[in-house]
Amino acid sequence: MRLGRAGVLVERGVIDPGAFASRNRDVSPAALLERLETRKPDEQVAVVHGDATLSNLIVGNDRSVAFIDCGHAGRADPYADIALVIEELTERFGSAAVDGFMHAYGGRALNERKRDYFLDLYELF
Repeated sequence: MRLGRAGVLVERGVIDPGAFASRNRDVSPAALLERLETRKPDEQVAVVHGDATLSNLIVGNDRSVAFIDCGHAGRADPYADIALVIEELTERFGSAAVDGFMHAYGGRALNERKRDYFLDLYELF
């Protein structure tokens, strides 16, 4: 569903490639969309926040976590959220924070292909 919405935005010409992350600076919105359409990973479905940036998370003194700004919540692959959290953790705190997050998330190994896919998809919103 999100990929379809991204296609509409690309068609309308409302995506600003100047806002893309450095990894996509030389990629047009149409080329990015085509890459996403041809490299779609197998997905699991879960309830996700949809915009899980650190600014939308509140961590309590007891390490409890709460989400705010849930307007994009819905069903999607968990990496729709994981990718965003990991990117910000890496930028702000380094790779050790990512390891800690993945451990707390259930000890899963990071699926870099899915992370990259969902980060690229996020570029189109």
